[in-house]
Amino acid sequence: MRFKKFEIKNLSRSRRGGFSHDSTLYFNGVQINKASVHYYNRTWEDYQFQTSMRKVVEDMIQYNMNQVHRVVFPDWKRLNDTRRKELREYFKSREFGGYFGIDLLDLLDKINNKEQEPDPVLNSMKAFLMLGDLMSEKQDTADAVKYKEKIVFATMRNKIPNWQKPKDWDCLNDAEKLERLNKIQTI
Repeated sequence: MRFKKFEIKNLSRSRRGGFSHDSTLYFNGVQINKASVHYYNRTWEDYQFQTSMRKVVEDMIQYNMNQVHRVVFPDWKRLNDTRRKELREYFKSREFGGYFGIDLLDLLDKINNKEQEPDPVLNSMKAFLMLGDLMSEKQDTADAVKYKEKIVFATMRNKIPNWQKPKDWDCLNDAEKLERLNKIQTI
């Protein structure tokens, strides 16, 4: 993700107990911060890497605010609401090696309000599912479920490390399975 002179590079890694999303924050091509978020099963993010990107920027904001607090306001032992507001306002106008505090706050707003970008892997999955529908309109339910199950499950294993099919999947009849698989096409 790019914003002004900032860039965030993301990486997903499999781990023994799940997986992790790692985000590295760069300014003018120089790494300035890094953060990692660990998951056991799945994420509940609006879009991929949202939490790790938010964490790397929030950590940088907190670090810089602590620097301002320590250097500019060293006599403040405790922050009440008035002092916290004054510190934040000063932080916005303060320069930190080529960028201002307001730039980090704007980057955080962009991460929080970012529209979800279409995922090319999921779009490819939908295309293959539609192609299967077109090629075999007279196919019986069991064959349709088998084809769609193969495509969807392979995509999910690719997108989510350690992904497993739903626990009740083998208990469902073919009509219910096909209904669930068809709902995935509408996402």
